[in-house]
Formats: sequence, C-alpha cells, structure tokens
Amino acid sequence: MNDIGSGLFLMCVGMGTVFLFLLLLIAATEGIRVMFGGAPAPAAPAPKAGRAAKAADDAARAAAVIGAVTHHKRKRQ
Repeated sequence: MNDIGSGLFLMCVGMGTVFLFLLLLIAATEGIRVMFGGAPAPAAPAPKAGRAAKAADDAARAAAVIGAVTHHKRKRQ
C-alpha cells in the first residue's frame, strides 16, 4: 500500500512540475510578445469573382486529382 501512495505522490509532483513549467513558458512568451509587439494579423484573402472563379477553381482541382491518380497508376505498373 505504501508503494501506491509513493507512486501517486511522485505522479502529482511530476504533473505539478510540468504544469508550472508550462505556465512559466506561457508567461515568458506573452512577455516577449508584449515587449516586441505582436505580429500583425494576416490579411484576409481577397474574395473571388463569383461563379466563374468557382468553376475555374473546381476545374483546376479536378485536373489536379486526375493527374495525381494517373501518375499513381503509372507508377504502380
């Protein structure tokens, strides 16, 4: 029974140590972000022109899939 208690105590100490280290890491990264300023948010992608752009996107995607399947089949032979 003493071994189980020692094991649980060691587990709690280990998990507490990891938890404290992670909190310290978060605090350090936040401090660095505040000191040097955060990176600017990435710009949102420009909206596409509508139905024609979606059709062109779908056609390009279909061509890529067909090319990949063809390449895979040739490679297996």
